[in-house]
Amino acid sequence: MFHKRAKVPADAIVVDCTSRSKEAWSRKFSPFYLGPIDVEPYDEKLKSETMENAWQFTKIFPGYEDKASIWSGRRKGLTHTKQ
Repeated sequence: MFHKRAKVPADAIVVDCTSRSKEAWSRKFSPFYLGPIDVEPYDEKLKSETMENAWQFTKIFPGYEDKASIWSGRRKGLTHTKQ
């Protein structure tokens, strides 16, 4: 993996798989579009529409350990898709 401005070897094949790629086929590998996927956080099986949402909405931050009070927002976040 190379940084955007790094000197890439001449024989390398560069594939931009970010959500801003100009190539539609390679954008499909972006975590913003890749999915749906099944996640099993905290003994509960859920479906996330995208890999990015699974990553973001299953995090637990200090002070927010009481999962019952925040799961409705998490479930809503898991169902969003990037347009």
